[in-house]
Amino acid sequence: MAELFLAWHRNANGTRRQVVLKRILPQLASDEGFLAMFLNEARIAITLRHPNIVRCYELVSTNDGPIIVMEYVRGATIRELMVALGKAQEPLPLGIAVTVIASVCDALDYAYSGHDANHTPRRIIHRDVTPTNVLLSDSGDIKLADFGIAKAMQSDIATRTATLKGKCSYMAPELILGEPMDHRADIFSVGVMLYEITTGRRVFRRDNEVATMQAILRNDVPDPARLVPGYSPALKHIVLRAMAHRSDDRFRSAGELGDALKQLATAEGWSTDVSALTPLIRRFFPERLQPNYPASAMSQSHTGSTGSGRSARSRPHGSISSDLVTPPPRPLRVSPWEVLAVLSLVVSAMFWLYMLS
Repeated sequence: MAELFLAWHRNANGTRRQVVLKRILPQLASDEGFLAMFLNEARIAITLRHPNIVRCYELVSTNDGPIIVMEYVRGATIRELMVALGKAQEPLPLGIAVTVIASVCDALDYAYSGHDANHTPRRIIHRDVTPTNVLLSDSGDIKLADFGIAKAMQSDIATRTATLKGKCSYMAPELILGEPMDHRADIFSVGVMLYEITTGRRVFRRDNEVATMQAILRNDVPDPARLVPGYSPALKHIVLRAMAHRSDDRFRSAGELGDALKQLATAEGWSTDVSALTPLIRRFFPERLQPNYPASAMSQSHTGSTGSGRSARSRPHGSISSDLVTPPPRPLRVSPWEVLAVLSLVVSAMFWLYMLS
């Protein structure tokens, strides 16, 4: 629900770095709900400083509305890499797969269990952990993006009913049912990702949102060992525990899941050297490594995070500092359906719940 721009930021010492500018779509700028979501993303993201989280540098007020200045990650999303590997009929090395997911777990654990400047636990739940929000750079960085629908939970509202947000096929059952949720909803999403990148199969995706949600609620999960000969029994145990239908049956924290994956990689002798990502990115996405390529830092979603491989253009924005120097304009491609994505998901969920009542 935002438009994206690639720009250059000039530091006081004269050096420059590429950044991503993100602002709410003009047609949504007057919508208080979307504006609140956008500002909430900035408020949360600015406080997060972790090597596996896309950094948000600042929130800038302009004549055209607020703009978030964010880190630019040159590379691809894990979704794009998996699609490319699928076309080439090649698997992602298991060591790299578990390292990517363990890095996501580190980011989630920091956001939820870490403490802010006042030594208060953040208790931030991402609620949109999907392959399009996991970024892989050509230098081997692994970063989680888009805290646009994240929820900071305090102890007195920890059981407040959640609303339907996030991409449908990665949503935990409790989110679909509107039941109380906590950080273990993110663990379910991570488990789905882990299943998919280690089997090369989409586990819950169906022809429409209703069928997808039904598959999740039925816990319709094919045995990964039947899909991949020689699939590690220990990995299968971790995957299925993370994807458990009941949140009490999942890992207690993202940190616990990440530690289990790291221990598994060591026990199995899998290489976890993230430098192995570099040749994959260079091989499948060489055009994105060009100096002037306008790839964005994050994957585009219904909340408007930027998308690796999607063109973005830069231009002056109202009162933005002249330190933001824009490259040549290029058109931004924004899918028309994204404007109605959230409403469509909610309506589909309401229809399904009505049919079951």
